[in-house]
Amino acid sequence: MLASGYLEDAEAHDMDDMQVAVLKRAAAEGAIAFEDYQEAIHRSIECISDAGYHTEIYPADESRGFPVIGYFYEGPESGNPVADACIRMHSEAIEALYQMQPSSVSAQDQVFLDGLDDLEACLARAGVNWDTEGKTVDELWTELLEIRQTEPLPSDGTLGPIRGCEPPTGS
Repeated sequence: MLASGYLEDAEAHDMDDMQVAVLKRAAAEGAIAFEDYQEAIHRSIECISDAGYHTEIYPADESRGFPVIGYFYEGPESGNPVADACIRMHSEAIEALYQMQPSSVSAQDQVFLDGLDDLEACLARAGVNWDTEGKTVDELWTELLEIRQTEPLPSDGTLGPIRGCEPPTGS
């Protein structure tokens, strides 16, 4: 059930009441609404900003087949305990579940499948004969990773012909 595991650990993860309410609604309805996801991110960024850090929120990017909001905050490279606490409190579980929920996974799979012919053609130009007929998205990803691992990395730092064939993920 969507969100049930997160709800069990809500207190241990210092989640605020709004995040818990969204998770309860997701457990009942089976999905996280974009508006709840967006609001949670805004609460996290506001918390980080209120702590004195420079923050930015980017417009939703729909290249993965569903809207994903990107954001940035200044802080040490090895982690920012203030930002980590803000995100954990306001949006961490919501962000994770929103991107893992069935509708999001399905949308991202469709982006991959829509670009599969181009990926096959690119691999064919690199000398790889990849039969994709009748395979699930998971099987295709597994095979693609295996194919890419067979190509040695060029010593000049460039991508070889196989690694240059990017899967259509939208990310």
